[in-house]
Amino acid sequence: YDWLERQRGARVRPGALPAPSSHIDLETLALEALRDGAFEESLGSMLAEQMASSVDDPELATELHTIAREEAQHAELSWQVLAFALARQPGLAPRLLSELALLSSVAAALGGAEDASLERAGVPSRATTRALATRAVREIVAPCLEAALA
Repeated sequence: YDWLERQRGARVRPGALPAPSSHIDLETLALEALRDGAFEESLGSMLAEQMASSVDDPELATELHTIAREEAQHAELSWQVLAFALARQPGLAPRLLSELALLSSVAAALGGAEDASLERAGVPSRATTRALATRAVREIVAPCLEAALA
């Protein structure tokens, strides 16, 4: 936000987040950890790192490297949540494997900017987003889930 504020010359902050449910079952927690954490945070890290190497602005590249590290830490936390859920309910394995198959389909259909030249400004193209999402599933999520289930 600091970088964006410097670019716009005005204060920029995120909007309100929805309040989490006060009760969540273990299956929902595990599925959200896989989908929103392990997959999306890994993808976020990969996209930020890719954009850091594509942008023209060195200051933005530095910010994107920081974001990439933070997203990777969030993904790591999600794997810890997933391990917690599996330790308490090992029967979640088939449902998690089904979700993994779904993530492969989601990865192939993700959007992004149509104009690849926007990557120089830090906006990933559709092709980059889909390629990295597919790679995230294949190289990170699938093997880590396999290890978690072993």
